[in-house]
Amino acid sequence: ATLGFALIILGIISFIWIDDPRKFSLPTDKIGVFILGMRVTVTRLIALSASVGIVFAIWLYLGKTTVGLQMRALANDRDLSALIGIPILKVETIAWGISGVLAGFTGLMFGDLIRLEPTVITFMVIPSIAAAVCGRLDNLGVVLIGGLSMGVIESLLTLSPMLKGAPLIAPFVIAALVLLWYQRGTRLTFGSRD
Repeated sequence: ATLGFALIILGIISFIWIDDPRKFSLPTDKIGVFILGMRVTVTRLIALSASVGIVFAIWLYLGKTTVGLQMRALANDRDLSALIGIPILKVETIAWGISGVLAGFTGLMFGDLIRLEPTVITFMVIPSIAAAVCGRLDNLGVVLIGGLSMGVIESLLTLSPMLKGAPLIAPFVIAALVLLWYQRGTRLTFGSRD
């Protein structure tokens, strides 16, 4: 629902104002290293290493610190967390602060690696949701692996003339396959017998 609302707003804004897509470059774009015969910029290496480092840091923070455990408790049951004495405003402020820093860094990387166009950045939400579904919304490591593999598969599909339109649906196909793999060995029941 929020994605649809965002698309309506983007449509109205693009109807009223003309916005040329913008892109900026960082100094690390000019420096590159060769990996398996392919030149990779330092900016891409920073983005990859930062994503792995951020996932590891968030995993440690949520599992090993008091505030991280309080954040997890708030995510599970806000009312019960308030009853046991968790300072909700403090924990939410910290969570929003961390989210803001991560969003700022991500925006900086997107502006350099992709481009600053609202529609493109809005549609980046869709593969992100598919990656989160791969991790069942609770396993950060699987979400990271799912997101990276989706990006690689999407890039490989663009090389094929027959499958140029497939990258748009690739995240959902991958998420569906992962969910089916999770359900292997279980039987679906559509009703109970008395």
